[in-house]
Amino acid sequence: MADKRIFAQHFLMPMSLCRILLIIVVMVAGICDARGINRYMVVADSVSRMPLARASVFNYKGTFIGTSSMDGSIRCGSTDDFPLLIRYMGYFEKKVADADADTVFLSENITELPEVVVEAKDKKMLHVVAYMREYSSLSSYTDTVSMYREKVVDFMLPGPEKTKYKGWRLARVLDSHSYYQFMDGYGLDSVSDRCNHHFSWSDWMGLAPAQPLPAVLKAGINGVDTIGSKYGAAEIWNKNNDRVTIDIDVLADSTCRRWVPDMAYFLGREDVDFEKFMLRLNYGNPSGDGVTPLDLAGFSCSIESRGRGRQMFMFNREDKPFFVASYIEVYILDKRYISVRDAKKMEKQRSHPDAFAMTRSADIPELQAGTLALIDRVRNIDTDMVRQSKAPNLRMKSNHLTNRNFTVGNRVLNVFKNLTGISEYKFNKNTENTWKEFRDKSKKINNGRSANSENSTRKE
Repeated sequence: MADKRIFAQHFLMPMSLCRILLIIVVMVAGICDARGINRYMVVADSVSRMPLARASVFNYKGTFIGTSSMDGSIRCGSTDDFPLLIRYMGYFEKKVADADADTVFLSENITELPEVVVEAKDKKMLHVVAYMREYSSLSSYTDTVSMYREKVVDFMLPGPEKTKYKGWRLARVLDSHSYYQFMDGYGLDSVSDRCNHHFSWSDWMGLAPAQPLPAVLKAGINGVDTIGSKYGAAEIWNKNNDRVTIDIDVLADSTCRRWVPDMAYFLGREDVDFEKFMLRLNYGNPSGDGVTPLDLAGFSCSIESRGRGRQMFMFNREDKPFFVASYIEVYILDKRYISVRDAKKMEKQRSHPDAFAMTRSADIPELQAGTLALIDRVRNIDTDMVRQSKAPNLRMKSNHLTNRNFTVGNRVLNVFKNLTGISEYKFNKNTENTWKEFRDKSKKINNGRSANSENSTRKE
């Protein structure tokens, strides 16, 4: 009887309230549409009819354009964005053809989680392999760099038995493919498989550490628990039989930073202003009274920031800001316990050329048409033609190409400089001088532009 009371108190009541909220939102959406105001649609579960907060929305190009609000509503933007793709981790994605739909129902995707393989008698280290997708953009007031990146990564975490070897919690890349699109206000639209600006947030997204279940969810099979903060809901826990889903607003409360300990370094910096940081974790068959990396089935993350904690050399003016937006999806492919000895051997393997073969049998959503078009454009680049069409810089040509004695002597001298550290010192000194010269030159140019604009204003 106690379990039934807890179920009714913490699951049925929120579900009823959510249904009422869903009806109100849909009615308001219809009224707004009749008055010619921006219209809204609501994302909801197809069975419980409960609104789904923070569902990811992509336009027809495959560009991530936002998430649903806490009541599941999505503001219908420009008709040029349609058809939209609604994606919610743990559910089948759905395409919305036009803005006439009031409610978009998503069906839960119940998949079999990868079994944990035990290769050693002692459960010293947990090795996790995952597939990661990232949609990111780096933009200023005039220029935009869009990126789609897919990679296979792995993590090495200490198991239940104590060990001095700690492995690695951040994602280590086994294989990766990147696709970039460059645009500016003058009509530039070019693509490439490389970029000099590193603005990805995915490198700092590790596996969330183990956390205890709220007391409300320990008692029953199903339940919902919301942990509030001064600025709204910080964490929403949802338990459905053997599955647990957690939606986290990392910026809502400082305690939420425990889910992303490696990002805490950036959250405290003055040169990075986070405007949005949402995290969604999916766990299956949680063991005990908490959730652990062993139970993790996948997670998604949405981050928007002003700045990146480092300067983007040759991208923006020094006195102008730049903005970074990232949407990341991670799907767990394999989990297994191995010995410390095998873990140390695996640490030396920096890459794995056949890593993407593991994704063929995984239940991963297909890419949107716009993303596939970008991949096709990048893969069709004739790199040999691009390289050969660029005139070589003759200033880099050596004057001693035919002098064998000079070549041998120069090699010996280079070895001596490397051993004594002279080369490293000269490199660091030259880099520092180059940066100083570039900053001084940029300031002079910007000051000249400001002076010219002031003079023209006075004349007018």
